Amino acid sequence: MPAQPPEREPEEEMEADGESQLPETNGEVEEPKRGGGGEETMEESTEERESDMEESEEEEEEEESSEMDDEDCERRRGECLDEMMDLEKQFQELKEKLFRERLNQAKVKLDEVLIGRAGEYREPLAALQTSMQIQTRVAGVYRELCLQVIKHKHECEVQGARQHLEVINTHTLSLS
Repeated sequence: MPAQPPEREPEEEMEADGESQLPETNGEVEEPKRGGGGEETMEESTEERESDMEESEEEEEEEESSEMDDEDCERRRGECLDEMMDLEKQFQELKEKLFRERLNQAKVKLDEVLIGRAGEYREPLAALQTSMQIQTRVAGVYRELCLQVIKHKHECEVQGARQHLEVINTHTLSLS
């Protein structure tokens, strides 16, 4: 509980406030009675009793209000927890719904790709197929050229072997 300044007695308040809060009767300001000494009037003792009763009532109200505050806090805490659980449940449901929607979108897109209706995939696919056909033609030409080179090498070796055989035969015939 926060610290509060000590309560002042009503008499002290009157003295501290000065004449700024003088009681009025029929629009006329009554002057405070300045008596001689320690005599208490009946009004002053009644005021003291009333202020004592008010103080004890305030203390009881503070105790009740602190109990009510605790009860209110617990009730509000329970309400907040219930609301938080509700929000978490709603969030989870929305998250699952979003997941299902995205999964369905992916399935629809996959179906479009498989049947060839997806525009964003058709154009790149056509470019890839064109590139593949060009590379296939180039590879075919390269293969044919490689085969010709191998064939020419073979023919050269066969011709070289024949010539060598003829040279050996002529040389052997000339010796014999």
